[in-house]
Amino acid sequence: MLCNNTNSNHTDTTAPYWSVGIPVNSSNNDGDLVYAEIVKPKKSDFVFKVLNIVSCQLIITFIINYLFYLNRKNVLAWCFNDNLSYYKFVILILMIMTLCSMVIMWCFRENKWLKIPSFIIFTLSIAITIGISILPYSSSAIIIAILATSITVVSVNSCAFYCSKRNIEFTFMGPYMVSISMCFLLLSLVNLIFMNSWLIMILAIFGSALFSAYLLYDLNNLYLNEGDNFCNDPFICAINIYLDIINIFSYLLIIIGGCNDTN
Repeated sequence: MLCNNTNSNHTDTTAPYWSVGIPVNSSNNDGDLVYAEIVKPKKSDFVFKVLNIVSCQLIITFIINYLFYLNRKNVLAWCFNDNLSYYKFVILILMIMTLCSMVIMWCFRENKWLKIPSFIIFTLSIAITIGISILPYSSSAIIIAILATSITVVSVNSCAFYCSKRNIEFTFMGPYMVSISMCFLLLSLVNLIFMNSWLIMILAIFGSALFSAYLLYDLNNLYLNEGDNFCNDPFICAINIYLDIINIFSYLLIIIGGCNDTN
C-alpha cells in the first residue's frame, strides 16, 4: 500500500515521497530513509487505453476487409490463380509477419520504436489474412457473422465487467483452457488430414465457445487489473482481446456459412 514518508513531528520543505516499500540509498535532511517510487498506470486510464487500441485494430480490420470484399473478383482471381500457389505464398508470408511481429513486441516491449511498428504490422497481417479468408462467403453470411460477433462481445464484456465489480475472478479458468486448447489444436490437425465437413462444423462451434471463454478471461483480468494479473503494457493486453474477437468472428462465419450451404 502506498504510504507517505513525511513525519508529522518535523517540517519538510521537499515534496513527499510515495512508496511501495522499496528503500533506496538516499535520505532526507533528518536522516530518514527515503523510499523509491514505483508508478503504475491508473486502472481506469489503463482499461480505457487498452479498449481504445482494440477499437482501432477492429476499425482497421473492418476497412481492409471491406476493401478486399469490394474488389472480391480481382482478389480471388489473384489469390487462387495457378493452382493456389499465390494463395499459399501470401498466407505463408502473413503467418511469418504475424509471428515475427509478436516476438519482437514481446522481446522489445520496453522499446517503443520497435514495439509500435511491430504492433502495426501485426494488426495489418491479421486484417489481410481475415480479408482473404472471408472472400468465399456470401455478403449475407458475413453480415450475420459480424452481428453475431458483436452480440457475443457485448454480452461477454458485460459479464466480465459485472463480475469484476464484485471481485469475481476467472483466473481458475487458465489451466483448464490451456488443456482444452491443446485438445482443440489436436483435433484441428486431424481435420487437416481428413477434411471432414462435420468435423469442421464441430470445431467451429467448439472454437467459438473456447475463444468466448478466452475473451471473458482476458476482459475480467483487464477490469480487475491487480496483483499478479496486472499488466502495464496496453499493447500486449489489446492483442489478446483482439485475437479473441477475431477468432470468434472467424468460427461464427464458418458456422453460418456451413448452415447456408446446407440450405
